[in-house]
Amino acid sequence: KGGEQGHVPIRFEEASIESLDESHVAMTTWNPNTNNDTTHSGSRRALGDDSKTSTSGEPFDEPKARETLEDYRVNGKMIQQWRSARQMSEPSTRTPALKSNLQKGLFPYLNAYWDTWYAGATTERKKSVNQMVMLHVANHIIKARQIVVRNSKRLKEIDSKRQELTRELETAAGLSLSLDSGAQGRDKRKLKSKKKRKKTKESIARQVEEKVVGIVCKDQGFTRPRVLIMLPMKNSAFEIVNLLLRLLPEQQKKQVHKRKRFKDEFGPAPEDKPDLIRGADWNATFHGNSEDNFKFGVALHRGSVKLFTDFYNSDIIFASPLGLRTITGPLEAAGSKSSEYDFLSSIEVLVMMQADIFSMQNWEHVKVVLGFLNRKPFEIRDTDFSRVRDWNLAGQSGLFRQTIVVSRHMTLDIASMFGSRSKLPNISPRMRIRPKYGNGAISRVVPPVRQIFQRIECESLTDSYDKRFEYFTQDILPRITNRFGEEGRCLIMIPSYFDFVKIRNYLKKNRHSFANCCEYTQVREQSRARQLFYHGEVQYLLTTERFTFYKRLKLRGARHILFYAPPENPAFYHEAVNLLNPTSSGASAWGDNVCVTLFTKYDALRIVRLVGETRAQRLIGHVGRNIDKGNRGTFMFISDSK
Repeated sequence: KGGEQGHVPIRFEEASIESLDESHVAMTTWNPNTNNDTTHSGSRRALGDDSKTSTSGEPFDEPKARETLEDYRVNGKMIQQWRSARQMSEPSTRTPALKSNLQKGLFPYLNAYWDTWYAGATTERKKSVNQMVMLHVANHIIKARQIVVRNSKRLKEIDSKRQELTRELETAAGLSLSLDSGAQGRDKRKLKSKKKRKKTKESIARQVEEKVVGIVCKDQGFTRPRVLIMLPMKNSAFEIVNLLLRLLPEQQKKQVHKRKRFKDEFGPAPEDKPDLIRGADWNATFHGNSEDNFKFGVALHRGSVKLFTDFYNSDIIFASPLGLRTITGPLEAAGSKSSEYDFLSSIEVLVMMQADIFSMQNWEHVKVVLGFLNRKPFEIRDTDFSRVRDWNLAGQSGLFRQTIVVSRHMTLDIASMFGSRSKLPNISPRMRIRPKYGNGAISRVVPPVRQIFQRIECESLTDSYDKRFEYFTQDILPRITNRFGEEGRCLIMIPSYFDFVKIRNYLKKNRHSFANCCEYTQVREQSRARQLFYHGEVQYLLTTERFTFYKRLKLRGARHILFYAPPENPAFYHEAVNLLNPTSSGASAWGDNVCVTLFTKYDALRIVRLVGETRAQRLIGHVGRNIDKGNRGTFMFISDSK
């Protein structure tokens, strides 16, 4: 309906994401049915009133924060488990809902089944956010299962009544059949003809239908899986599954099948220890089992939880994008026997945890998985069509699928996905929550290095790639080579591998002295390149952001740094700049060190994390809604070493 919708820009607000009260977080709300959006700061009553009415007269209610979990209609057994987990011994019959303001602000949107993107899940906040997401997932699965069980029981009772009444009417009409074959023959001979027998049966069926009224139970999809949780690595899955098991009621998890296998395959090895050299940020991502190819199902039964179940017998599917891609294949294979995607046909809740890491792996896998979600199944697998919902039968499952995205920061890939009507077709409103960046990563730079941000003018996103390369080859590279000479050892960090290959080929063609370290470089070649650069035998060291993300090595020896584009992770910026070696010339030991960052207006999400929100508006060239025409595009910052 209505075609494609681009992502809604977020207005910068003075806010912090620590608490979701007024003036403490910038959020964007819009109704996909009306293309109506509102950006606001922190108020859970984002639209001014309890509801917003569009120009077409279609209102939608803003979810309100509740005092207790009972008010959210959370399953009663889950509330008892929540009380037990929080060690609440007071004899209160009503359970205080959530711990922090962060949880109180986030859960109403999850519980209201809004598409929600939380872009501030740092290491400190990740635990609270994960609790809310998995509480919502567990509550959804348990309540849905209760509805199915209750309806199955009602249908069984009605079927029993019909069978009993049918037997009584058949006996009265002389159609009752005995187990004795001779009796069967005698009963058949009582009828004058087969036609009369058929007529009598039809009459009995009508009487049964009139006396025992049936019910219509539309409570299922084509397949059993209801929730898909995508995670980047096995260590993330290990953490999330254990959290799910802690949140499930005790009656539900009396027995957990294959838990030892799960611990062996997904848990950390006994000898695993934190890497103190690479830092806490790297350990938070990679500590434990960091394999990124996995997939398994989880099924909830009465009194037990089964791990590693077949997808078609599972309630929740845990998988990495790569793991799913190995099953589904490319989108072009849809409708063929080589592609398996029927288990994704009835997904009701899609959860993407640590979604920013997907960009560091391969975002194409995510796009392919989204393309297979909620398609009509290729094969029929024990489906009771009398209980399949109408919108599933009509091919509109995606309109009722909730999408929850949790990331450390906002990325262009996620923003493009979250604003796309084709990828996220949910008819419910959407909520995007992002943190406020005060001074940005430049405030964590210790030495007083000259930090130059150079804006490159371009007309479109496609044009920006050529303009950036042209500026680098014709302006930046000659300036470094001619001005600094032997003191020009420069570390060049490039976010995209395609740009890395392009620059590497250019330097090689023009016979520049350089070495390179990327994610595909062998360990021996990495060590050799780092030594050559450290001892000054090459002038340039090329590296990629993915290499920094996975290896987190300290690339020492640089006098200058060039960020070909702002890094996605702001920590990469200040960590690299703080490793600059002082030059031998100049009055000050640090006086001639330079860090240059090239950016375009399409890098706004990255720039704001580096320089803060107030400065970012100036760098991009926008002040409020006006364009700063006097802004020439070159900015320099020097941090205070004191």
